[in-house]
Amino acid sequence: MPACGIQQQAQYGGSAARCGELVITRADNGRSTIDTVTVTIGGKAPTHVAASGSIQSAIDAAKPGDLIIVDPTCSTTTATVACTVAGVTYAPSTHQELLLMWKPVRLQGVGAASSILNANTHPAGKVEVWRRKVDCLFGLSLDGAPSPARILMIRLARSLARGLAGLVSRRLATIRR
Repeated sequence: MPACGIQQQAQYGGSAARCGELVITRADNGRSTIDTVTVTIGGKAPTHVAASGSIQSAIDAAKPGDLIIVDPTCSTTTATVACTVAGVTYAPSTHQELLLMWKPVRLQGVGAASSILNANTHPAGKVEVWRRKVDCLFGLSLDGAPSPARILMIRLARSLARGLAGLVSRRLATIRR
């Protein structure tokens, strides 16, 4: 089995994991299943997001290379329960979230139509929270202009670059003499 495309890095507690797709092929006619199952062997245990949980919180807390699995809604005749309980009924879980995949993580559902991500932008206030996160990631203020901290960082970088360029040119002049 080949190594996973995105590995959990050793400094984040990962190890070499192997990934592949399990496809079932009939012996009598050679036809294969349309749906496959992703199999991961080794590596760090995945993070499970319950039907009532926040996928964005799981992404924010994850380390690069982590596998995040969005669980369906699991229930018995009397209550919603953990999906590890025997005798549960599975139903799709719907998450009303605008996600920002801002780090290299793997996001996976547990089956066809079992995890629904509804990125509806209404009510209008929902977009404002998402936009603030995007602006923060890119160093922008709410009006789309570079934030004061970003401007300061750019000025410091330019100043450092000019200082290094001057130092290098003085060194070269000294060497040439």
